[in-house]
Amino acid sequence: MPVKFATMGMFIIDEIHYPPPQEPVYDIMGGAGTYAVLGYRFFAQAAPREIGWFVDVGNDFPPQLLEEIKSWETGVIIRTNQARQTTRGWNFYGESGNEERAFKYTTPKLRIETSDLTDNTDLLASKSFHLICSPERCTSICTTLARDRLATGVSEPFYIFWEPVPGVCSPEEFEKCKTTLQYIDVLSPNALEAAMFLGQPEPTSAADVERVALSFLAHMPRPHAAVILRCGSEGCVVFSRVLFRGSSPCAADSTYHFARFPAYHNPRNPDYCVKDPTGGGNTFIGGSAAGYIDGQDLVKAAIYGSIAAGLAIEQVGVPKLTPASNGTEEKWNGETIADRIKKYCERYGFSLN
Repeated sequence: MPVKFATMGMFIIDEIHYPPPQEPVYDIMGGAGTYAVLGYRFFAQAAPREIGWFVDVGNDFPPQLLEEIKSWETGVIIRTNQARQTTRGWNFYGESGNEERAFKYTTPKLRIETSDLTDNTDLLASKSFHLICSPERCTSICTTLARDRLATGVSEPFYIFWEPVPGVCSPEEFEKCKTTLQYIDVLSPNALEAAMFLGQPEPTSAADVERVALSFLAHMPRPHAAVILRCGSEGCVVFSRVLFRGSSPCAADSTYHFARFPAYHNPRNPDYCVKDPTGGGNTFIGGSAAGYIDGQDLVKAAIYGSIAAGLAIEQVGVPKLTPASNGTEEKWNGETIADRIKKYCERYGFSLN
């Protein structure tokens, strides 16, 4: 089956630490690549093998995690190396949750490189790629992908979904970022990370959010390019040059358009459930990709992303899949994705048509 979504994000085994008295948790499935894959997988029940990614299994890999990965039935490539440990990470969340976070690797990381894709031509020919990296690395990956695809006879265009890695979101990197943006179809940092590129605090007003987003979109020439700023519990805001359903002209420049989309979970809702923010942003962009790549539908991208992020944060670790059986649809955390889409659209007044 042709691959439609490939991530160059890693699989990581997490340990997560919280303020006392909450106990830490260990051997939790994580990594930006893993969560992005899940975000897309929620909406790919009919064709899960169109998702391509790598899981590097070391000599310490918990077997139950491997079984769970296999249960998703994606096009995962599992690479085993008994001479090394699996990439592991240490996470800490402070009293304010995702606003106070620390992360470090506890074992040597094994990045996914473009050479890994050229060694697996199905992934190299993917319709879209998810990247989480610095501007410089993103530019290098995009140009190498274009070159290697042509060299292997793949001439179709491809889409790039980019999350800048938080550690490089600084004014010193913004010039490199502007160069990178020419290759990007969907840029999706959180609002604070985007503002950090500009040397500014997290935007809180609508005018500030717009100003930050347009600072990036002005350098994105691709036909259906979009900036989707993730604003945590406030949801997301989509910006594009293209007029899309439900959008309004930007106040600062009416040649750009925007629309706001609430987060899936809101404390006012009876089904509110937020346990752990780990992976919410990565899952959002995977869901957004599932909504975007077949028609560049920004409304669908935002709704799918919001639903995916909502699923990611309902528990510590990844959502649980109940496979389809006897003619029933599969469920994630006890609900079908169709039911979640219906609930979101009815609750907030949206439509996928």
